[in-house]
Amino acid sequence: MVINPEGLAWLEQEIKSGSIHQFDVLVVDESTLFKSGSSKRTKCLFRIGHKHKGGIPHRFILTGTPAPNGVEDLYGQFAVLDPDILGKTLTAFRTAFRFGASKRPWGMVWEPTDRTNDLVQEAIRPHSVRLDANDYLDLPDLVSVHREVTLPKEAMEVYRELKREMLVQINSNSSVVAVNPAALSSKCRQVANGAVYVDDEGMAGEETDRRIEYIHQAKVKELGQLFDELGQKPILVAYEFRHDLQQIRRYMRETYKLEVPFIGSGSSAADTAVAIENWNSGSLPMLAVNPAAAAHGLNLQAGGHHLCWFGLTWNLEHYQQLNARLWRQGQREAVILHHLIAKDTVDEVVWAAVQKKDATQADLLLGLKRQKT
Repeated sequence: MVINPEGLAWLEQEIKSGSIHQFDVLVVDESTLFKSGSSKRTKCLFRIGHKHKGGIPHRFILTGTPAPNGVEDLYGQFAVLDPDILGKTLTAFRTAFRFGASKRPWGMVWEPTDRTNDLVQEAIRPHSVRLDANDYLDLPDLVSVHREVTLPKEAMEVYRELKREMLVQINSNSSVVAVNPAALSSKCRQVANGAVYVDDEGMAGEETDRRIEYIHQAKVKELGQLFDELGQKPILVAYEFRHDLQQIRRYMRETYKLEVPFIGSGSSAADTAVAIENWNSGSLPMLAVNPAAAAHGLNLQAGGHHLCWFGLTWNLEHYQQLNARLWRQGQREAVILHHLIAKDTVDEVVWAAVQKKDATQADLLLGLKRQKT
């Protein structure tokens, strides 16, 4: 049987009722979907694999991005595989592998110490096999390009005041309020991209009552310049916020008379299928994609080899997986990743964080690759 994570609750009920017999083998693809040991889907899969009717005797997990946010992401995944490897509880895991606790304004945070990565690698090595695509597939080059974007003076004044005061007046009708550090980070990233969500009180608001305040066009103009530099060849554009998508589509429509299809919230299954088909046929000059919607499972390598990150994501898994939609077997050209980084903004912080996470995961994978067989 093949089933997606959304169907696990149904599967568990069918196994409990006896309608479906227990399985002999469990294979979990994209296992980072189960990295949180406290999530409902992970708990459900754990019960299926270990509890109901004696569990499933043979279990395998597969992923190309095992630790996108650090080795703590391995806990939930290995709980599905075998809870004895990293610990039966999260507390036991943190204690055994020397995580350190530090108090932050929003609560207690557990972070790896200098010893954590080595201890985790040692524990998982006997149970892991690392196959590097570069060793087995003839993949093209992957090139990363940093495109610095200078925001207009007025936009930088808005950004700096928001960062400093957690509140800024945009115009006579709108202000932006950040109620905590997480909200401030999101607001700053939105301003860096060119727009921000607000409601009447300046908060982010719900989708039903919020509106968009546009602040600048520096990034979307840079995207247009990149499009021209590429000779208007096909380019995939990664966006995070809905107002990013609206900016991109409006600018491309007004400037190039180009309607940009998208894959993300608001795109039906039929629309997504058509967009993928048209992209892979080479007939789309531009396709906008939300990393959360397009990070796994899509083959987009036939349609182009340029990907522009309009706004970066904190999520390394989404970042690497979306890049892999183009940089994969069947791609004939070097894949170019263009990153629009707003100068002197949180964009630079996010970029540094993504690189740091990548280094941590790369160390883990390299350690597994070097294991003796």
